[in-house]
Amino acid sequence: MTGQLLPYQLRTDDALTITLFLCAMLLVLTAVVIGHPLLRRIEQMPLFAYRQNDKTGKETPGGVQPLMMTHAALIIGAFAWAMATRVHPDLPMLPIPTAVLLIAYIVIGALYLCFCRWFYQFVGWLFFEPEEVKWGVEGWLNSACLISLLMFPLTLLAVYFSLPIGLLILILFLVLFFPGVLLFYWLKKLFYANFYGSLLLILYLCALEIFPMILMVLGIEQLNRYLLLNY
Repeated sequence: MTGQLLPYQLRTDDALTITLFLCAMLLVLTAVVIGHPLLRRIEQMPLFAYRQNDKTGKETPGGVQPLMMTHAALIIGAFAWAMATRVHPDLPMLPIPTAVLLIAYIVIGALYLCFCRWFYQFVGWLFFEPEEVKWGVEGWLNSACLISLLMFPLTLLAVYFSLPIGLLILILFLVLFFPGVLLFYWLKKLFYANFYGSLLLILYLCALEIFPMILMVLGIEQLNRYLLLNY
């Protein structure tokens, strides 16, 4: 007697569950590395010290950034896969294992983060002194880590709860907004130190944040269409 195949569900995907478990472990390790008191150490990181005029000595504790950037790549890939299966329900039905597809999304997330960091360093090299470039990259790294931290519960909602895709996108924009404001105020010090205005700062952030994100989304969509048409 042959049973009926059950439809694909994100919550039953072993590869996705393992990825989310690794993300949770990375968050725990990050909290351990930052040390005690946790909130005071976080408050001294560059992105959260935007009210202080003295930028010297505001650095992320060593070991935190590799953990959080790894977490960011994993969570971007997991969230992108969760959203892709909502938009293209036929993706999990392809003859390609879902673990391979998830790894491809994680690699895209890692490439996106690497491109953003290189882009920040390159544009900063054009406008600022080397020490100021370091401060700008530190602020962006803190922003990316904070976004990945906030995206973890959002990804859990996308995987384990049947929330409408429109609501998930709205929450994602809210998640991106708060770290974006903090990054704006941090980079504002660098621009005003070099006599640049707020308008140029907004254009700077649009070029460095929105442009790479659009490229990543378009790249994922092109990958999805290629897979659906050729497999």
